[in-house]
Order: sequence, then structure tokens, then C-alpha cells
Amino acid sequence: MPETPAAPSPTSKRRERLAWIASIALAVLVVCTGCFMLFAFALTARGELAASLLGSEWRVWQLQQQGTSGIGVSQTGETAATADPPCRHTRVWLIMWQPSLKIEMTEYDECGASRGSPPVANVRRSVIIAAAGV
Repeated sequence: MPETPAAPSPTSKRRERLAWIASIALAVLVVCTGCFMLFAFALTARGELAASLLGSEWRVWQLQQQGTSGIGVSQTGETAATADPPCRHTRVWLIMWQPSLKIEMTEYDECGASRGSPPVANVRRSVIIAAAGV
């Protein structure tokens, strides 16, 4: 009489699932690390990267001035289409890690000059993180 194989136990099913999840997580980690390295290399080589994504213009650049190192990121997009001419909303994040960790955000709106009047800007600044230098 042939023996039928025993049904896998719940523990072995769980281990097999965890092995698959770990394999997929490792593959995603490797891909993300590679993408980050390419991004860092391109930023170092060019000094600035720009792209249009999801209806906004994005820009990333290096901050390297006397005693300061970090990156800057900006996002610019159109605001309400009812304005004539339309206004553009810009967010700028400055992420500095030298001489100390500091993250600043500035937002402003630019409503273009109409009929000879100067553009209107509404500026808001905030410090997100400010850590003392070591």
C-alpha cells in the first residue's frame, strides 16, 4: 500500500512564506540601493538634476559653500487655474548635514505681473530640524 505524503505543517508553511518575503525584500533593497547610488553619482557629476513629474517641476542640487554641505530640493507647480495670469507655488527644502544637521523649508507663491504690476510673492519659512553641531 503506497504511503501518501503528509500535509505540510502550519509551521513549515509559515517558514516558506517568510523565506519568500525575505527574498523579495532583499531584491527590493538591492534595487533601491542601486538606484540611490546612480542618483548620488549623477548628482555628484552634474551638480543639479531636474525633472517634470506629476504636473510639477522638481529640482535637486548640491549645497557646497563655505563650511556647509547638503542638498536642496524644490518643487514648483501651477496653483488655481482661475487666476489670470496663473500663480506658481514653489516649495524649497534645504537639507544640510555639515556643520550640523538642519532642514529648512520655504514656500512661496508667484503670481505673474499683470498690466505692469510687479509679481506678488507670499513667503513662508520654517525650520523642520535644527540639531546642534558635535
